[in-house]
Amino acid sequence: MAKKGILKITDGDHTKSYAKLHDYANVFHMKNKRAVVKIQYKTHVVETYFKRISINFDTLRNGFISGCRRFIGVEGYHFKPLSNGILLTNVTFDANNDIIPLVVCVCEVQCKDSWKWLLKLLKEHPVMLNDMALTVMSNKWKRFNSGN
Repeated sequence: MAKKGILKITDGDHTKSYAKLHDYANVFHMKNKRAVVKIQYKTHVVETYFKRISINFDTLRNGFISGCRRFIGVEGYHFKPLSNGILLTNVTFDANNDIIPLVVCVCEVQCKDSWKWLLKLLKEHPVMLNDMALTVMSNKWKRFNSGN
């Protein structure tokens, strides 16, 4: 408990930054008009809480269309030291075997609903996936197919 208090003093309260997400999304759109930024909230009786945000960069999407391998890796990472959030990503490889993110999502928890939302965002780009044969790899496949 003391460590969290010290980190809050030195690093600030990261939970307060979620209130600035709309401002961030607006600046993002000003700098990158064709990027896709989506924010979801869950509403309770009194307050609204952050659920997830996703960012799909136009330049990375175009790079995938023009020359990346037809492979998508799906992975999640925990932000435990700073907050309880999760970073979910869809990534691919370019011709030099460099990892290229396609869609990046920060969400409250890693669950089937969050993963489905991330994959749905990828699927919503018909230009990106139009008539493409893709290989999708994840170590979460059992979770996708189970009731969890």
